[in-house]
Amino acid sequence: GSADFKLIMWGTDGAFHKRFSGHTGAVRAVAILGMHIWSAGDDHTLRVWDAGYGLFNLQTEPLLATLQGHTGAVTALLPHTDSVLSCSADGSVRCWAVGGSHEYLREVELRSGPVQSHVPVGQAEWAGGQDGPVHVLDALPRGPSRPPRKGPSRLCSGIGKLAASTPP
Repeated sequence: GSADFKLIMWGTDGAFHKRFSGHTGAVRAVAILGMHIWSAGDDHTLRVWDAGYGLFNLQTEPLLATLQGHTGAVTALLPHTDSVLSCSADGSVRCWAVGGSHEYLREVELRSGPVQSHVPVGQAEWAGGQDGPVHVLDALPRGPSRPPRKGPSRLCSGIGKLAASTPP
């Protein structure tokens, strides 16, 4: 994804495969789920693309769905169980169905400014944004249920999770 509003598919050998066009703002996030490419950006939309268009040079319409509902730039995508979570500059995290109609399922408003990053941690999701603290969402339908964890005093631009491991 790029600031030129497009997605480019490259082979592992560096060869150009296909260009996907449709966003009307910079593409900020991309997620791959099976043969579907999800993209999101400054135009407040998510788009679902057919990866077969690029991989197999299909002459079909590559755009499968345009998902609307956010009122700010969509800054991150996260595949999570049977859905995709999107976080936005509008201060919300939305949940979308993966298959079929890619319908909107639910939303959590953090009321803390733009959400920049999120990561699943066990059954919860941790989200960070412009206000600094990391918000813990126990279950997306209920919204934040624990006090925010103390984070940076300003923008939290990324959250990561280390896999727990023990030495052999």
